Amino acid sequence: MSESSIYISTGDTAFLPASLNFSLPMPNYFQLRWSFVTGGWLVLKLKANSCTGQTGTQHWRDFCEISIETKERYRQRAKLFAEDASLVLQDVRTEDSGIYRVTVLALDMTSSANINLTVIKTDPNIPASFVKAADDVDSMVSNCIRLGVAGMILCLLGLIITVHISSTHCKHRKMTAGDGRQTTHDVAGMESTAASGPGSTFLLKENPSSDELHCNINC
Repeated sequence: MSESSIYISTGDTAFLPASLNFSLPMPNYFQLRWSFVTGGWLVLKLKANSCTGQTGTQHWRDFCEISIETKERYRQRAKLFAEDASLVLQDVRTEDSGIYRVTVLALDMTSSANINLTVIKTDPNIPASFVKAADDVDSMVSNCIRLGVAGMILCLLGLIITVHISSTHCKHRKMTAGDGRQTTHDVAGMESTAASGPGSTFLLKENPSSDELHCNINC
């Protein structure tokens, strides 16, 4: 037994699909019943008599004498779809929610399927345009939240990069400063040694040439 689900708002027309097909030859007589299982009562019943169809090129309605009986509580709202055995239920109400079953009974066969109908109550005082506007506002707020989160992430990444660069720069300055003295070379090959702090003096001395170094090493 198969089962499907349908969701619909109050006041709309529900279409409960069913496709009735027979393997040939068709039975001479059969019944089709739509029942509301949740409520425990019959919705409508179709009787097919004197069926003589021997070919699949025409619809079963064309080969049978058809009569349809609709129960009193559904007489103004329920009918069978003209092309098949589907049930059309108009002006649905919340109490119509539940399990519907379509059953086919013939001399040597029985087949059935269930459909779960859920009727959602809507407020008739709220126009559809207002509902759509509310949905648009919700969508706009959601987009703003996403943009805000993305901006915060970018700011955080920028802060991390800034802190990293600042930390690297400070380490470089400490390594350069050493014990408070800094040695630089000018273009004339002279060393300049400076003591850090106010009133520092610079002492210049000439770098030894490569020959002097060689001599000093060998002597």
